[in-house]
Amino acid sequence: MKYINYIIKNINLLNIILLTAIVVWVYYIIMPSLRMDVSYTLPAVENSVDNKAEATPEIQSLSFEEYMVIAGENTFHPDRIMPVEKVEKKEEKAAPPLPKPEIVLYGTLISDDLSLAYIEDVSSPITSPGRGKRVRVIKKGADIGGFILKEIKSDMIVLVRGEEIMTVNLAYPIKKRESFSPQTSSPPKSSN
Repeated sequence: MKYINYIIKNINLLNIILLTAIVVWVYYIIMPSLRMDVSYTLPAVENSVDNKAEATPEIQSLSFEEYMVIAGENTFHPDRIMPVEKVEKKEEKAAPPLPKPEIVLYGTLISDDLSLAYIEDVSSPITSPGRGKRVRVIKKGADIGGFILKEIKSDMIVLVRGEEIMTVNLAYPIKKRESFSPQTSSPPKSSN
C-alpha cells in the first residue's frame, strides 16, 4: 500500500507523456523485430561446370605490335594519314641569340659555407600585389636568364653562358646622402 500511494502521488503530465512514448517505442520498434517471419529461398545450384566454360567466350589479348598500329596512324587527320613534316636546314634557320638579362646587384652575403646575391632582373621583374618589385636571393649555380651564377664577390657577381661572361657590379644609389656638417657661423664683426 505504501508503494501505491507513492506512485499515485508522483503521477504528473510529464511522467504520463514519458510512459506513453516508451509504450509506443516498444510496440513499433521492439515487437516487430521479435515476431518477424523471415523465409529465404536460395537460388538453384547449377552442377554443370562444363556449361559455364563453354558459355564464356575466350578473350584474346592483342599483341604489342597490334597496338602500335593504332598509335602509328593519325586518327585526327581526315584521311587517317600522317602529314609530312617539313625538314628545315640548320644553316638556314639558326636560333637567334638569347638576350642578356638586365641585372641590378643590390648586395651580397658571403660566409664560410654560403654565398648569396641579392639581385633584380629588370627585364623580367618579380612583383606581387601591394609590394611592387621584389629582390631575388640567389646562390651559386642558379640560372638567371640563361646565365649561370659562377662567382659571388663582395662587390660583384660573375655570370657565365657558354663562352660568354657577364660581370655585374654592385649598384650604388644615384643620390648619395649628404653628410651632416654643422654650420659654422663666424663671430659678428665688432666695430671699433
